[in-house]
Amino acid sequence: VHKDGYSGSINTFEGTLKAYFGFLVQEKAIALKDLSIDHLFAKGLIVDYVKFQTKRHGATTISVHKFLANVRVLVKYFIEYPERIYPQLSKEDAISKLKDYYHYLGQRIKTLNIKIHARDPEEQLRPILNLQNPLAPIVEAISYMKKRYEHLCKRYPNYTLEIHELARNIVLMDLLIEKPIRAKNLAELTVGKTIIKSEDGRYQLCIPKEEVKNKKAIKKTLSAELSKWIDIYLENHHFSLCKTKTDRFIVSREFPHLTAATVGKTCGRICKKYIGIEMRTHAIRHIRATAYLLKHPQDYTYVAELLNDKLNVVIRVYSHLENRVPAEKDDNDLKELREEYLEK
Repeated sequence: VHKDGYSGSINTFEGTLKAYFGFLVQEKAIALKDLSIDHLFAKGLIVDYVKFQTKRHGATTISVHKFLANVRVLVKYFIEYPERIYPQLSKEDAISKLKDYYHYLGQRIKTLNIKIHARDPEEQLRPILNLQNPLAPIVEAISYMKKRYEHLCKRYPNYTLEIHELARNIVLMDLLIEKPIRAKNLAELTVGKTIIKSEDGRYQLCIPKEEVKNKKAIKKTLSAELSKWIDIYLENHHFSLCKTKTDRFIVSREFPHLTAATVGKTCGRICKKYIGIEMRTHAIRHIRATAYLLKHPQDYTYVAELLNDKLNVVIRVYSHLENRVPAEKDDNDLKELREEYLEK
C-alpha cells in the first residue's frame, strides 16, 4: 500500500464488490439502501452469485475467484473483531461461525471444478494491435479533437463545457502518447511541481522516484505542440472546468478529485467516443509500446524507459512481437511470388 493509501488490490476488491452488489440488486431484488457488509457473510447468496457468473460466462472467471479470495481475507479480519459482525452471539460462538465460513470459502476456492480463466486482455484491442501502426487511430482521434476545438471556438467564443472538456481531453491523450505514464501518476500531476513550464516555453514532466512504481524518477521534456495545448488548457479552461482553484493538472466537472480510476474512466470514454473502443490508460500504454516495437524490433531498453517498467517485464510481455515483423515480410514475399507467376 502506498503512502496515500492506494493499492492495486484495493481497486480489484472494489471492482469485485460492485459486481457482487450489482448482482444482489438486479438478480435478487435487494434494495440499494438495504445493501450492507452482512451480505458478504451470507453463504447462500455467495453460492448463488458464483452459479450466476459461471452460467453467464460458461466458466468460473478469475474475477469470481478473486472475489471469493478477497471475502476470505475480510472474514479473517473479522475473526479478530467478531462482535462487529455477530453482536448477538457470544464471542466464542461468533469466532467459531466466522472460522467455519473462512474454511468453507477456502474449500470452495480449492474445489472449483471448472477451469478458471480470464478473458484475453488484448481481445478488444485486437483490431488496433493488428494494424500496421497501432498508434494511428489514437493520433487521428487527437487530430480530429483539435479541429473540432478550433471549429467550436469560432462558433462559441465564450466557450462551452464541451470546449473546456475538449481542451482537457486533447492534453490528456497527447500526453499519454508522448509519455505513457500510469493512471496514478497522471491523476496526481501538479502544476508547478510535477509539470513545470521551462524558459523556452515547453513543459517538463518531473515526477520524483518515490511516486513512480519502478522507483525511477520521470524527467521528460514535452513537445512544442503539446506545450502549446497545455498553455491553452491552463489559461482558458482549467479553472472553468473544475470551478475551484486547484493545482491538480487534470481536472473534471464530474470528478473534482481525480483518482487513478477516474482518470482511466475518462480516457476510456474519450476512446470509446472517437475510436469506438474503450481504452483506458493501461491499454494506451500497451498500444504505445507495441507500435514502437513494430518499428524498432527488440529495442526493449527504450520501451522499459518509456513505460517506466522493469526490463524483464517488458521482454516477457512484448517478445512475441519479434515474430510478427518477419512473419508479415514472409507473407508479403509469398504474395508477390504468387502474383509474379499469375501474371505469366
